[in-house]
Amino acid sequence: GTRDWPGASYIRDAGLRHFDGVVFVTAGAFSDAEVDLMNQLMGFKVPYYVVRNKVDQDVLNNKEDNDVGVEETLHEIREELEGY
Repeated sequence: GTRDWPGASYIRDAGLRHFDGVVFVTAGAFSDAEVDLMNQLMGFKVPYYVVRNKVDQDVLNNKEDNDVGVEETLHEIREELEGY
C-alpha cells in the first residue's frame, strides 16, 4: 500500500472485490503487500492470475551465477509460483 492507497483497505477502496479477476505481473518474488492483496482477494473469492515475465533473464543469471541449468531454474520458478 501507499499513503493514498493503504493496503488494509485497498480492495475496498479500489473496488477490486467487484472485479471478475485480477492479473499480477511480476519479474521476481512478490512483495509482502502483493501477497497480502492476494490473500484479501481469496477472502472475497475474486480469482487472480499470476504472469511471470523475464524468465529468460533469470535462467541466464542462474546459469552464470550458480551454474544451474535451464530445467532446474524453470522448476524453481514454477514451485515458487505454485505457492500463490
